Amino acid sequence: MTNFPHNHQKLKLVTTALLFIWTLFIFLPGTYGSDSWTWYTSMTTGIYEDWFGPGLPVIWHLLWSITGSFLALYLLQMLLYWVFVSFLTWNARFFSLHYWVVMILAVFLIFIPQYVTRDTLFAIFWSLASLLLLNKNPGNKHKLLTVCILALLLGYGLWIRINALIALIPIVLAAIIALWDHSVMSLWKRLLLSAGISLCLFVSVQFLTYKVFHAASTYPAYKLKLLDIIGITKLSGENYLPRCVSDYPYFNRDSMMKNYTPATIDNLYWPANSNGPVGTGFIAMSFYPYANSIIPPPDAMLYGCVNNSWKTAVKNHPLLYLQNRASGFCYYLGIKKRLNSNEYNNAVLTSFPGNPLVLQKQPNYLQSRFGRLYRMLNATFLFDPWFWLLLNIIAFIGFMYISRKTGEAFWQINACIQLSGIIYTLSQFTVFQVDTDFRYSFWNVFAALIAFSALFVKKRNLQIPKPDVEE
Repeated sequence: MTNFPHNHQKLKLVTTALLFIWTLFIFLPGTYGSDSWTWYTSMTTGIYEDWFGPGLPVIWHLLWSITGSFLALYLLQMLLYWVFVSFLTWNARFFSLHYWVVMILAVFLIFIPQYVTRDTLFAIFWSLASLLLLNKNPGNKHKLLTVCILALLLGYGLWIRINALIALIPIVLAAIIALWDHSVMSLWKRLLLSAGISLCLFVSVQFLTYKVFHAASTYPAYKLKLLDIIGITKLSGENYLPRCVSDYPYFNRDSMMKNYTPATIDNLYWPANSNGPVGTGFIAMSFYPYANSIIPPPDAMLYGCVNNSWKTAVKNHPLLYLQNRASGFCYYLGIKKRLNSNEYNNAVLTSFPGNPLVLQKQPNYLQSRFGRLYRMLNATFLFDPWFWLLLNIIAFIGFMYISRKTGEAFWQINACIQLSGIIYTLSQFTVFQVDTDFRYSFWNVFAALIAFSALFVKKRNLQIPKPDVEE
């Protein structure tokens, strides 16, 4: 690591601390969406489900029991965010363009950590793990401690965003590059080891979810498979909707086909009106009741029935399945739009009104100014997931090229970080649920910030050992 004048490092720490305090109070008490209040209810009752998992409510409950305030999670997110920014700019000179560009970007992106949601924590924890890897080499002491910290950061991130499993593999590969002399291990062996470690973390968090915290099954795949079934039914003209769904008293085929979009079925699954049958009582449904829904709430029998119909539909029309998914994925990436720009949940600053604390968030002057800036940018590519995916792809290609030229593991690790962002977004092809939320791209944004900062680092600790034999 490059040495800088001690007073410059102090100036940077003071600057970051002041920005932390300033932004903390601007956005106090934070933004809480409907999912946030679902976690709050789970946190206060100790009842967990597998739609969101117990990861976030468990840490929230721990913080709440220590501080006695529901604001503790908001405070933690803001604190960890500015810790991340501090680490990101640690090797930058205080009076350099690099430092101040990153700080300006950090202030602009403050809408991310003030939003209490699992995507925020997921992105921050994985980003901290990534920066830890970029400052390690095989000869460093305290390797066991580093491995434990990495396992906690990456494992917790996976616990709260379980569908990020495949995106974990490149980060684990980066850890192997950073912490071990891999000159005697072929690329395929490193990849297999990375996949094996990732699978072990996955099994561990599943054990926590179902065996330790006894999370109830809420069948999240039920909605995903219904999206495919309805899409294939509409495209093929053949009815693949099972009787267990169509026999539901509130089922309306005409309304379903008329209002269906491959971008999401949230408008059918959780309609805005609130008269009709009450939901099944799972925590995940607390703020998304199935009131007036034309789709029945899932249970084991219904999920099995829908799953069988889904298999039949996909088997009979694999190309239509891909066509429907591809169309929806284009909406998810922001390549196609179906709403006005201000109808998307990009920089979310307004809390969900129907919450158990009856929290009424009144924006202050500065928060209103931030909100106005974000609304002005809503129609731009800055809130389109495809843009951040493209940045990750460009950075990945660039880092791989530089690593081949220089032989520095620093660039390989950076390439792995970008690859994780790429895989994370592309893996959503089969599991995306809605196209209106920018929060699913938070990890891509943080990975792009890491890539930008890496371009300015002039001295790297990490060198790739020369192998004795060719792989």
